[in-house]
Amino acid sequence: MKKYFSYFSKFEIALKECSETEGWLQLLVNANDIDEVVYKQYRNLCGRIRRMLIASCHTLKENMKQRVTFGDLKNCIRNTLEPFLFQKTNRNPIVIPVILNHKDAMIRAKRKPIQ
Repeated sequence: MKKYFSYFSKFEIALKECSETEGWLQLLVNANDIDEVVYKQYRNLCGRIRRMLIASCHTLKENMKQRVTFGDLKNCIRNTLEPFLFQKTNRNPIVIPVILNHKDAMIRAKRKPIQ
């Protein structure tokens, strides 16, 4: 699951960079630093890249909605906490996430005294 968020973040950054590139191309053609033919060629290329990035972001959003499992959540918790705890304590901990998925189980866990 974490990899989807990572890819999504990188695709969004690339999308912003593509928009910025289109802006720079417009400035270059307005200043007559590049001719109209070159401008159209690169603008079309940016447009194709932008459409691919938008489609990729949409696909990743859909995959992130469909692929959340308890295993994904546990791995995300473990992979996030272990380096953090190591950094803070200089020890290599074993993180064992426990996720209760039933409301009754959570209520029972709260009522049960810790021994």
